[in-house]
Amino acid sequence: MQRRAKREARAQRRAARLQFEGSSLRKAIVLVVALKIAAIVLVFDRAGLDVFDLPKNIVSRLFAWVLVGLLAMALIRHGPGIVPRTPLHAFVVVFALANVISAVFAENTYVALFGERDRYLGLTFIADMLVLYAAVAVAFRAPRDWAAVAVIPGLAGALALGYAVLQYAKLDPIKWQLETYGRPFSTFGHPDMYGHFLSLSFAVALAIAVFAGRRARSTRIAAGAAALAALAGIGIVATRGSALGVAAALAAVPLVAVRLRVIPKGQIVRSIAIGTGALAVAAALVLVSPLGTRLRATALEGYAVADRLVIYENGLSAFADRPLLGWGPDGFAVAYPHYRQARETALHGIDRVHTSAHAWPLQAAATTGIVGLGALLALIAAAVVALWRSGLERLPTVSAALLVGGAAYWAHGLVSPGSIDVDWYAWIVFGGAAAVAGTRTLEERPLARMARAAPWIAATAAIAGAILLYPPFSANQQAQAAQVRLSAGDPAGAIQQAEAAVGSDPGRARYWSILGAARQQRGAWRAAAEAHGESVRRAPYAANLWVNLASARAGQAVTGDDRPNARAAAFDAARRATAVDPNEPVPHETLARVAAEFGDQELAYTEIARAIALFPPEPRFDTVAAQVAGRATDARSALTFLSGLLAYKDSATLRLAMAQAALRSGDREAARVNARRALELEPANADAQALLRSLGG
Repeated sequence: MQRRAKREARAQRRAARLQFEGSSLRKAIVLVVALKIAAIVLVFDRAGLDVFDLPKNIVSRLFAWVLVGLLAMALIRHGPGIVPRTPLHAFVVVFALANVISAVFAENTYVALFGERDRYLGLTFIADMLVLYAAVAVAFRAPRDWAAVAVIPGLAGALALGYAVLQYAKLDPIKWQLETYGRPFSTFGHPDMYGHFLSLSFAVALAIAVFAGRRARSTRIAAGAAALAALAGIGIVATRGSALGVAAALAAVPLVAVRLRVIPKGQIVRSIAIGTGALAVAAALVLVSPLGTRLRATALEGYAVADRLVIYENGLSAFADRPLLGWGPDGFAVAYPHYRQARETALHGIDRVHTSAHAWPLQAAATTGIVGLGALLALIAAAVVALWRSGLERLPTVSAALLVGGAAYWAHGLVSPGSIDVDWYAWIVFGGAAAVAGTRTLEERPLARMARAAPWIAATAAIAGAILLYPPFSANQQAQAAQVRLSAGDPAGAIQQAEAAVGSDPGRARYWSILGAARQQRGAWRAAAEAHGESVRRAPYAANLWVNLASARAGQAVTGDDRPNARAAAFDAARRATAVDPNEPVPHETLARVAAEFGDQELAYTEIARAIALFPPEPRFDTVAAQVAGRATDARSALTFLSGLLAYKDSATLRLAMAQAALRSGDREAARVNARRALELEPANADAQALLRSLGG
């Protein structure tokens, strides 16, 4: 009898393993999802031109191909019944179709497909997230599955936090050359993205600590410790949007608690007191941290508010011009130059590329129009309703964590640029809602005819992913190698690496631009112009690329290589730069240089004056203005031009140029006055001292 019972037990276990619920295949899908998220958190590549976002996207896509293979294998072996039945699938399909249609009519289809540089959130990202959604919806069935996706990425988050602490303590073993404003950025590349991840992590950990069952004491303690650690990280990273994320999480917890009836009636007052005390302690900790300093500066002095508001204004203008389908997925940078305001350079500086609206509703509206925004809002609402109505009944702890985490994610996202670092979480919520609220058939109908092919299909998907993703990974490293050699004055080596980069990934305008710069450094002006021409063909919305082309064509003309045509091409490229982004000063500076080089003095005056008016602090513009004035055959017109610039700024460079122009016009007294003023502004100016000595003091 005992042996028979053991045999029956083994048979039952074997039968369970043959069913999808107990299969190793389902567990493999869960594990791959957890590893995918952990990799997104931790992966970066210092050898690449894009150190963070591109490597994270590549590794995410690689895991997506593996998941495609595993899902295909699961469908063949167990049939379509493993997919939960839920209306949420329809909302996901509508959202995907909205983005596809927007991409078809996008201003730049390449960006719509692959995304803007340093983001890569185009249609390929959406396809990646659709696979993640499907994997979660199909394979996540029990609390232990969700434990894997909490623990493994949680450990990755702990490593990232440890690295951030090293950065904060000035003990970072890696010497970065990044604009981070002195704040830790961990493995995310920017403190704003990392702060968003931390507020999300705090919310999820807090929900687990509050709503895990009473028997799961160790789980609650670990989650509480994780929430406190995330809160400490939020304090030192000092991303202001984290305050919104934390506040949203704290507001969501009592709502979920009421829904779950986890607080007995007799303990309501006590629970409120404990919650208020915890909130007060958290607020006190935040206020004495670097985040508190930034929040006070924002509240009392309006610190860094105007620069964000102008981005919102321009995003609304972009939406108003293309309200139905927008500019294309991830196409904010494509739209932005059309709406840049003259006052922006004072807020953002020169050569600033804005790739995000810094608010997910506005980003969706500007890039995919009312169709995309409506589909996104409907999808979010459907997922939240499914979790609220069904999820909290079936898997309360999991659903509570998804809801509270979602509140933090979307609240923080109202002021965040968004990135792959955190945007995967929305799809975990969507997939989780489908998994916990959907219904499944118990009957499995395998596709018997394809059973033998299932492992081969899975292996082929993984291999295909590796093959397809290696070229962009390699190109990123080759472009960085070219940049390094370019900086070291090795144009031959830079050309070799840059040509390899454009060969591996020819769609990226940035790589062609590096190739053009390398050829330019070598003096191969025609070849440089051809490379820059390829870059502007791929990204005609980027004024800096037209600037590069204008400079290369001007160099080609100066060296006598096809001088008449090159000269006309230089003017055309420089004018295109000013037309593409009229309120960016550098294109005007470039057109002034080209005009001065080829004898159009009045145009040179007008354009460099425009550049200075847009951004007076830039000293380089003063130098160009002085050079333009020095080329003038009419010294009095040069003096009049330079005098007009004093309305925008007064600098030693401009005053010295005025002194030289006055001297050429025969007005020695004006020359003396301006030379003295130059010395007042810059006492160590040797040229002003020499000129003043020649004038007799």
